[in-house]
Amino acid sequence: MRRVVKIGGSLITRPTLIEDVNRWFSQQSAANNYVIVGGGEMIEALRTWDQVRKLPSEAIHWQCVDLLDASFLALRSWFPNWNSIATALDLQTSLTQHTSSNISIVRCAAFYHSGTSLPDVPSNWQTTTDSIAVLLARLIDADEVVLLKSCTIPADADLQTLSKAGIIDEALPNLAASLPIRIETLNHQTLGVSPG
Repeated sequence: MRRVVKIGGSLITRPTLIEDVNRWFSQQSAANNYVIVGGGEMIEALRTWDQVRKLPSEAIHWQCVDLLDASFLALRSWFPNWNSIATALDLQTSLTQHTSSNISIVRCAAFYHSGTSLPDVPSNWQTTTDSIAVLLARLIDADEVVLLKSCTIPADADLQTLSKAGIIDEALPNLAASLPIRIETLNHQTLGVSPG
């Protein structure tokens, strides 16, 4: 089984991120996991700049994708036991390995880069790492996509509702098409306290 997991950029600054992510993976069924991570506050800074001095939407989109290298490098150092997929060749090699379960952190530029032209993935603010995770899932024929978020996810909300609420990006509902997607809140690690 192949699973793509997107760790939301807003989670990057969480003090308990490493413990929370490790606990989450320990509760999942066995799979080969391919992880990408959002850009969080770095991307928000570009969004602010773009509001002050408008840039061409495609140019700002690819600047955001370039910034995701920093998120990739951070997670690679925080989770040193994970495999690292930095290039298209690394990704191709990982798909030929027959392991029952592992976790790999994937650099977005290994499969998504300037010149990638897909009608369902607009090169503008409508597309975030939510849709890029789905794009990776399609590329590697994944069995499911999990989007880990810091916000509360309304019960029984469909993709259109979540998109309108700003919980997922605008491009994702059109891109998802029959691919199983779970959208979950990554809960904080609770520290055990001895009673009395």
